[in-house]
Amino acid sequence: MKRFYTIGMAGHIDHGKTALTKALTNVDTDRLKEEKERNISIEPGFAPFINNEDLQISIVDVPGHERFIRQMIAGVAGIDLVILAVAADEGVMPQTREHLSILSFLGIKKGIIAITKANNVEPSLLDLAKQEIESELRGTSFENAPCICVDSLTFHGIEELKNTILNEITQIIPKSNRGNFRLPIDQVFSIKGQGTVARGTIFNGEVQIGQDVWVLPQKRKGTVRSIQVQHQTVEKAIAGQRTALNLSGISRDEIKRGNVIVTSYESFPVTQTIDVSLKFVQNLKYPIKQRMPVTFHVGTSEVMGTIVFFDRNEIIQEEHEVLCQIRLNEPIVVKRGDAFIIRRPSPVETIGGGWILDPFGKRYKFGDQTIAALALKKEGKVEERIMALLQENQVLSVTELATLLHIDAEEVNQTVSNFPCFQRTKSGAITLVEFMEKAINRLSGLLQKFHTEFPMRIGFDKARLLQELDSEFSKDLIESVLETDHFTRVNQFIKVSLFRPHIPLDIKSQANQLLHLLEQDGYRVKPIDEYGQVLGITGSTWNELLNFLEREKQIIRLNENLVWREDIYNQAIQKCRSAFPVAFTIADAKTILPLSRKYLIPFLELLDEKGITKRMENKRVWLDKLIQKAHF
Repeated sequence: MKRFYTIGMAGHIDHGKTALTKALTNVDTDRLKEEKERNISIEPGFAPFINNEDLQISIVDVPGHERFIRQMIAGVAGIDLVILAVAADEGVMPQTREHLSILSFLGIKKGIIAITKANNVEPSLLDLAKQEIESELRGTSFENAPCICVDSLTFHGIEELKNTILNEITQIIPKSNRGNFRLPIDQVFSIKGQGTVARGTIFNGEVQIGQDVWVLPQKRKGTVRSIQVQHQTVEKAIAGQRTALNLSGISRDEIKRGNVIVTSYESFPVTQTIDVSLKFVQNLKYPIKQRMPVTFHVGTSEVMGTIVFFDRNEIIQEEHEVLCQIRLNEPIVVKRGDAFIIRRPSPVETIGGGWILDPFGKRYKFGDQTIAALALKKEGKVEERIMALLQENQVLSVTELATLLHIDAEEVNQTVSNFPCFQRTKSGAITLVEFMEKAINRLSGLLQKFHTEFPMRIGFDKARLLQELDSEFSKDLIESVLETDHFTRVNQFIKVSLFRPHIPLDIKSQANQLLHLLEQDGYRVKPIDEYGQVLGITGSTWNELLNFLEREKQIIRLNENLVWREDIYNQAIQKCRSAFPVAFTIADAKTILPLSRKYLIPFLELLDEKGITKRMENKRVWLDKLIQKAHF
């Protein structure tokens, strides 16, 4: 597969970066009028270097002046390899050191040292420059970087540099085009008749012409009208490429450097509070105070913020990484693992850099407990980090976990499948087995208490149950627990599976007496509450008993006051059907059931209500006969 890379050209001002870029690419990256007049780079410049069947490489030439460090940081965002230009006649200079620090903090591991203007000095001075560079790089990630002497005007060493670039860069694993597309913007401009163009290095994924995109953090939606890579129009661009996107639906003044273009805004958090692992430069000039203002650089964005420590109030000198938090004045877009730089706003200097542990930082207490939690975020394995997130949130979807952890959904699913401590909910979300067990125990206890208090009821009303547990468990978790064998759902009621509604022993004899009295009275029963008074049962217990007997089909209510035994009721139906198989009037029914209207009318209306008969004018037709007739 074709591989895509971006190289950064860094170093002190006037050390020949732009000239070296032109020698390699035949492109003058100083395009601005002011850059031409002052003969210095102000904005990052870009040039295509190689484009063949196997490789596509672009070069970013970043400003070297200390006033343009912010542009330098934006320019090297997303590079795979750096060429550090050091002029033979000046050697290592302040911006050489600062660029080295920035590159190290940004996690750039591969580099090539280009000693420029090599033909301008005597061999002894060239050797001195080499020794100085070697000493400066000792102990850094560029300690063993190849060192090439070049002269951009005579092209001395240029071919050797090209070969070294190819040798070094092919050892680098290219950025993955898997996952969701992300392009931090480092340049925005407009072209007459074309509209807005945003340019940058693609960090993740790929984008195609016609695809909808969002500009974050402002969440402006647009569509990719066209794509250019190395000045050529292409159908799509992928991770590692320098690309320019012509956007429709977004005006030039709506976006700026530091914004991020994505194809799925749900996958990239917009945040202002970030947990970080931070390393400081050696020999700090001034102490770093608790809650000190800092300038935060990540990707191509630059935002003011405040540094917050949880285990100290000041740093004078620190060799080890510090776990802390950055609270920003404006929202930005970051993912776990993104490298960043922090600078002191006054006096202006680079003071450190590191990587993002968690874009969703929260307000924590000062102390060891917070440091331990941040250490878990830093060093924990994927399963440990999933567990920590679930401990905090109880239930999270696979998409939410992937976003919070900044890994693929596929890795989330695989991790969850490999560890028995995780369990999927009814909706497919992820929770911990311990939460499921806790919810089962809590629900069992609640229902057992309910069954003890109301033994004649079917179970707990589900809506009330969810309301009762709302503060303890998510609805998704409870819904999942209810699907287990521990519980049974009967219409809108929930019960413990082994529970059976029953009449408690203390009123069992009265319940039997009630059935006996109703049997004795037959059709001509008394008002139901009179039986309760005779039996000594009133209030809620009486209503509970009647409801239970009705559900168990031992009694049936003719109306609010009259109750028959179920067998008496069925007997009355059978008598009427036998005498009048198709239809009957009230008078007909009265000949079979010698009852007053007090009992007869409620009985006949109940037949209508239950769909056994249908009233048609002055007759009632057995509904099954009516259906048979219609079918016939």
